[in-house]
Amino acid sequence: MAREIDHPSPHSEPDAWDILADGAVGLGDPARAARLLELGADRARDGGRRDEAGRLRLRAGAIVFQAGDYPEANAICGRVWDDSKSGPSRPKAGMLRVLARGRMIAARSAGTTRAGYLAAMNDLLRDYPNDPSTGEARWLLGANELAAGRPAAAMAHWEAIAPGQPRWISARLAIAEQLQRELDTLRIADNPTVVAESYKSAVSSLRKSLARDAEESESLDLELTLIRLDLTPGVGHPDHARSLCDRVAHRAGSDAQHARARMLRVIALAMIQQFAEAEREARVEGVRASSDDLLLAARLLDHSADATESDVNRSRIGRILRLLLVAGARHLDKLPPAGQAEARLRAIRAEIAVGDTESARRAFTEPNGPNAADLDPDSLRDLADAYFRVEAYGMAIDVERLRIRGLKPGSPEWIESRYGLALALYRDKKPREAQRIIDATAILHPELGGGSLKARFERLRQRIEPE
Repeated sequence: MAREIDHPSPHSEPDAWDILADGAVGLGDPARAARLLELGADRARDGGRRDEAGRLRLRAGAIVFQAGDYPEANAICGRVWDDSKSGPSRPKAGMLRVLARGRMIAARSAGTTRAGYLAAMNDLLRDYPNDPSTGEARWLLGANELAAGRPAAAMAHWEAIAPGQPRWISARLAIAEQLQRELDTLRIADNPTVVAESYKSAVSSLRKSLARDAEESESLDLELTLIRLDLTPGVGHPDHARSLCDRVAHRAGSDAQHARARMLRVIALAMIQQFAEAEREARVEGVRASSDDLLLAARLLDHSADATESDVNRSRIGRILRLLLVAGARHLDKLPPAGQAEARLRAIRAEIAVGDTESARRAFTEPNGPNAADLDPDSLRDLADAYFRVEAYGMAIDVERLRIRGLKPGSPEWIESRYGLALALYRDKKPREAQRIIDATAILHPELGGGSLKARFERLRQRIEPE
């Protein structure tokens, strides 16, 4: 039988409780280690050493957290947090309490709620707004706000993460992603002035981030995000994007960063009409690119082809898209269902771009055609448009109805999808149903999305009314 470990006396060395806890951990008994540290914390508190008590309890909480006992970690760290004299251990315990509550929610454990989880984060930010531990709390609060459909509040939390904190680069990239999404959303209404201002704001935000004293890898990630921004059709600067791609290629960076720069360079070359070079590089990069980079490139090429007013340029970009997808077929076949569905959609849209609508129509009827249920709302928009272009208006109607269900009512995307549904109904010889969609949308949102989107609604109404 193992001998019971003696408890140190109140006059023992300060690290005696740590030594005992180390022994218990070594024996595979984290619960006993935590009890020993808690006993030591009680004695330190009774002796007036509350900062030492906080340190011992924090360690106890960390041990049981690592062992997977999140309710106990939450309880122990809560005791540290509740003692304002716990010293430097208090903010650390506050952050560990946040993480424990997050794990409890994920595991559907009894004893905490989302409100309690958010309260723990807000308490930490209120009492320690400048402590390094708050970076993680701000990151998590931002993620929660974004999930709740409040991107502006999310970005405010992420903006407050100070340079040098572990979450700083993640926050800056997340902000850039949201700014790109906002820009893409504003392009729906096609108000050139508003879109241009949004683009300038996004560029300014990225340049401020680049001006920070960031690590080399962080700087390269930010430059890649700026390249992506410059490849926004109609408002970006693809010539500048190509120059940045060349610059990234000559800087120290990871293989993944260099690979993404090379792939983005293909899109930039296509957008500045250097088609022959873009085709050569698409054949090479498609073979060695990651599946994520392939999907990103396919999406950008597709949207670039869609945005160009020249039939010749659209066909050339469509050809590059087709070459890229063929070269990367072995990577794309390993994607999960959502990725494979999008890859098939882009392949069909490449055929449409090059003018081969008959091949596109046949591809829709094949067993491995894109499954609408696997696509996100953005890809559903492109799927509905593809059905529309091959004159399969009934299918476009079904896709727009599916897409609308996944969008926030009143958002620009929702209003645009309502227009797409009305137009498809009209083309499917259902003018009265189309009229009802337009009227219902106008009652709820008289501006009908503004910009050219409103003008499209009004033109469609005028075409329906004489009938």
